[in-house]
Amino acid sequence: MKNEIRYATLERRPVRLNDHEAWWVINGAWKPLHLAEAVFGASLLTQEHFEKSFPNLPQLPSTAFQTDVVDVPAYVLAARGVYTTARAALSPEWRAVLGDQ
Repeated sequence: MKNEIRYATLERRPVRLNDHEAWWVINGAWKPLHLAEAVFGASLLTQEHFEKSFPNLPQLPSTAFQTDVVDVPAYVLAARGVYTTARAALSPEWRAVLGDQ
């Protein structure tokens, strides 16, 4: 599914991301994470593994994953171009995990 919220870990911290934004837990609260940093640095997890690894997370803020494509800053759009190119270079197995056809 396009724009599906995915689960990951970065620096041993929980990360949630989609095609427009990323969030991670810092000092017990969800904080925005630069999308390029999440895309290139985080390791994807299944939802089951994520929930087992991080069982007691705080609630995401109500503003999380509400970004309209029109509101996406230019640096994120640029990072998305690099992200798309990098995804194309992934193995078929990783593209399947990400939902690419």
